[in-house]
Amino acid sequence: VIHGILRQYTGWYDGNPSNLFPPKRSDINKEIVAITGKNKIISHVHSLKDKGCEDMALQFVDMALAADNNEDEAKALHTLKAELIEAVGEKEGSLIARNIYHNGYKQEMKLTGIEE
Repeated sequence: VIHGILRQYTGWYDGNPSNLFPPKRSDINKEIVAITGKNKIISHVHSLKDKGCEDMALQFVDMALAADNNEDEAKALHTLKAELIEAVGEKEGSLIARNIYHNGYKQEMKLTGIEE
């Protein structure tokens, strides 16, 4: 019983053996990009953004960022990520989470070379 309670509240293991010691997320993202293609993923990011699903779009923009990008592509992706983070932060009710999103936005803007 105690083990079950700890597992429920600590969340370190969700019951799926694939998630016990998964590869790094960046490595998984690179493989997804290799299978689907970066342009298709970026197109999907814009589609999700247009639907107001910025939180989901953030997951896919990170996949695109895991790919090999030249300087201009990386800058455009970081700009897009900053816009998505800002939009998600605006919707967030938690002040702590809003602050995390705000700081994430500032970090992404630094990566674009455009600091506010």
